[in-house]
Amino acid sequence: MTFNKDNIKAIDKSDMKLSIESFPDQINEMIIKYDSYVLKNEYKDIKNVVILGMGGSAIGAEICMSIIKNEYTIPIFVNRNYNIPNWISANTLVIASSYSGNTEETITGYEQACKKTNNVIIISTGGTLTKIAKRNNHDILQIPKNYQPRAAVGFSMMAVFFSLIRTRLISYNVIQKLDSITNILKKYSLELSKYNNNNEALRWAKILSNKIPVIYGSSSTTEIVALRFKGQLQENSKMIAFHNLLPEMNHNEIEGWYDNENLIVIWLKDKDDISQIEKRISITKKILENSNIVNKILEVSGENFTERFLKFIILTDWISYYLAILNKIDPSPVEKIQKLKELLK
Repeated sequence: MTFNKDNIKAIDKSDMKLSIESFPDQINEMIIKYDSYVLKNEYKDIKNVVILGMGGSAIGAEICMSIIKNEYTIPIFVNRNYNIPNWISANTLVIASSYSGNTEETITGYEQACKKTNNVIIISTGGTLTKIAKRNNHDILQIPKNYQPRAAVGFSMMAVFFSLIRTRLISYNVIQKLDSITNILKKYSLELSKYNNNNEALRWAKILSNKIPVIYGSSSTTEIVALRFKGQLQENSKMIAFHNLLPEMNHNEIEGWYDNENLIVIWLKDKDDISQIEKRISITKKILENSNIVNKILEVSGENFTERFLKFIILTDWISYYLAILNKIDPSPVEKIQKLKELLK
């Protein structure tokens, strides 16, 4: 199809394009809003952290954890479930993140957590979770409304950062680093928003069109990029996709690969990958190519891991968007998810 504003607007009726473009602005907006924010409750002797969340809210937390992986010194666990871990205690900080405030699993986990600890922070736009949290006098970090949860990942990510900073679990340095690269991220996203032959996201979308992507990340670097990319392909592009990690896939999944022209493998590479992972990617790629599997390497440039990681998020979001347009599907509606929620009521 021909990529121009009129053709794209006819498909992208809810303007997902604008939401993807806004990711760096979401970071800026949250810095302005919460830079001087003070929590009303005291949080002392925190021994571990559990973040409750599903979908886009959980991904925001996972992105945060990836960026500060070398900074936090206590266990931090993202809980995607109804039930909370048995080891939660009075010394656990629980962060309940639900964009709508109505996520069934998160509300259930929150209610369970309230019986074990008073150290609870809410991240939401409103909904039932916020109403209950107000009654319980819990701290609430409000984030902007009118986004799809997966398109508000910048807001939810930054809210987790500020929750950890204000409870003195990580330093403010991470905000300074994010603030210093937002202009770089804006420029990068702007380049990917232009419909031309130099657009890397559009080129990748054409490569993945009519294929089933299998995305491989690395446990210490691109794990959450792989998870996010898969989810964005599923929700935005309305196509099935899979992901797994190195080195784990070398111990099982590699054996399942045989000639299949419908599949395409995407290897996510980063400068911080250890030499053993680099070697595994190279060797595994050759083994799969010998089974006639198409393999492609996806990587980005940047001065530091935080910049590269967030560029990965931006690039893969744009790829999922252009795939939706190529498939002539509005990327915003999630009809099956909504149907499921209605049937669960």
